[in-house]
Amino acid sequence: MLSMLPRSVLMVAAILFALGCSKDNHSHGDSHDHDHSHDEPHASATAEPGSYEDWCGGHGVPESKCTRCNSALVASFKANNDWCAEHELPASQCVKCDPNRKAIRPPKPAGK
Repeated sequence: MLSMLPRSVLMVAAILFALGCSKDNHSHGDSHDHDHSHDEPHASATAEPGSYEDWCGGHGVPESKCTRCNSALVASFKANNDWCAEHELPASQCVKCDPNRKAIRPPKPAGK
C-alpha cells in the first residue's frame, strides 16, 4: 500500500515524523507535547516566583506555574480545583477553553 503513494507524500510524512520525534527532552518527566523552540530560555532555578525572570518563554506563563515544564505542579493545581482535564492544563491557564485568557509577564525591573 505504501508503494502506491507518491514519493513526495512519503517524504513529507517522514520529515513530519522526524520533527515530531526530535523534540528536546529537558528531563521534565512529563508526557505532554513540549515546544522547546523558545525565543526565551527557561527561568533560572533561583528566579523569584512572580518576578519578571520567572517566565517560561515557550508556554507564556510563569515558570513556577508551568505544568508543561514541571509535571510535579499538576497535583497542586488539581487539589485547588484549577484543572482542565480536557486539555490537561491548569484551568486558569487554558486558552483553549477561554481564548481571551492571557498570562501577563511582570514588567522588567529598571536597570536590567
